[in-house]
Amino acid sequence: MTPLDDLSKSISLVDEVYSILDDQKNDSNRIGYVLKSSPKYSYLIIGDLHGDYYSLKQLLTMVDIRKRLEDKSNKVVFLGDYIDRGPKQLETLESVLNLFKSNPDQVILLRGNHEGPADMPAFPNDFGKSIALRFSEDVSLYLEKTQRLFDRLLLGVLIKDRALLIHGGIPSKAQGLEDIAYAPQRSYLREVLWNDPKPDDGTLASNRGIPFGPELTNRFLDSIGVESLIRGHQAPLLGYKIDQGRILTLFSSTNPTHSPRIGSYINCRKAAVLTGKNHSYKIQDLVKDLILF
Repeated sequence: MTPLDDLSKSISLVDEVYSILDDQKNDSNRIGYVLKSSPKYSYLIIGDLHGDYYSLKQLLTMVDIRKRLEDKSNKVVFLGDYIDRGPKQLETLESVLNLFKSNPDQVILLRGNHEGPADMPAFPNDFGKSIALRFSEDVSLYLEKTQRLFDRLLLGVLIKDRALLIHGGIPSKAQGLEDIAYAPQRSYLREVLWNDPKPDDGTLASNRGIPFGPELTNRFLDSIGVESLIRGHQAPLLGYKIDQGRILTLFSSTNPTHSPRIGSYINCRKAAVLTGKNHSYKIQDLVKDLILF
């Protein structure tokens, strides 16, 4: 069990980060839940973590994150899924939140399906249970505030003329960037958080959103003027995978501890991408800049 004052600190951290995110919603580079950014920056792009605190720590040490963020031209984008499944969910989430709090103009937090709304639970959805086991007192206030924080997270980053970064996928009926930027209002939130790519055109019924094919990908990415889609949400064995010639999936966790999925990720490698300034963001060039750890 963790002492009361630690829970108070956790609540304070969530409140502080929420306040920063709430202020950022009026950023002139924002359109709804999408942030428009520039290829003049370098980006470290990190996939799903799922409570894998040790992998997060390993990666941030590898890139010397503190020194890296001293240079204001460097940014970090987390693609979501900070919680659920892992043994160190609180530590992972708080490490990410603290990094953001210290560098709010350089660290970008996207919403994953495991940070979805209360009426759209993922499976397994054990963050609340893990928090209840950690503390000796009622954790309902902390969980309410955490949910409010998740509701404030961005859904996408548009690196101008280069790439779109989201957690899941393109909504099956999306016509433009606004359909992602205003996904909650347009009933596309589930698809942005849950959709996966598939090799052929058309759509399929799925318990993971609506799989989308290359016709939609090409039309949508061309309409917003970018080369590629960078996303998380799936756990490739190599830590990354390429779909449809324009989609890069990243997964940054190796987490074999969750029952009944013991061993789920134990054979997976972990991957992130570290791009330089004015990177092409073409798939073949992104693969050259993978960090495998």
